[in-house]
Amino acid sequence: MAYQEIAHGQTHWDSPLNAMLKELYDTSKTLSDKTSLAYERIEEKNGLVLTNGWQKNECYIDVLPFLNGKTLKICHLSISHPNLAPVNGAPLLIVPSKASIFVAQFIGGSVSGELSFYGIDVSHIGYHYAPADGHNHDVQVDITFMYF
Repeated sequence: MAYQEIAHGQTHWDSPLNAMLKELYDTSKTLSDKTSLAYERIEEKNGLVLTNGWQKNECYIDVLPFLNGKTLKICHLSISHPNLAPVNGAPLLIVPSKASIFVAQFIGGSVSGELSFYGIDVSHIGYHYAPADGHNHDVQVDITFMYF
């Protein structure tokens, strides 16, 4: 995989990143036949649980182990909440041990900047919601973020 720098302000920045991740994924699938590395998708049936009134359209975490022992987790959320109230921090998602979170800081956010996600502890992803007008709103989220 060739390193490709993404410049500040670059349009279509996601294309080279998607290509690199696809290459990593394809490589890991090939390697999984020869090593103990194995990609896994964790969904509701595997212990992924939305909390605090959030409803799912599609919600999963892809777990991708690397040869160096690190594990990349790719979380995809297509979720909604009717009448979401502003909150400084609350649990959003309970994750099983295979999708554990070892970063407490900000790990993703919405385009509008009103909603952000962070690791509470190894088993929980939390969210902040701060709409500009400070009122409750119906919220639809379609986002993908990565963490280790």
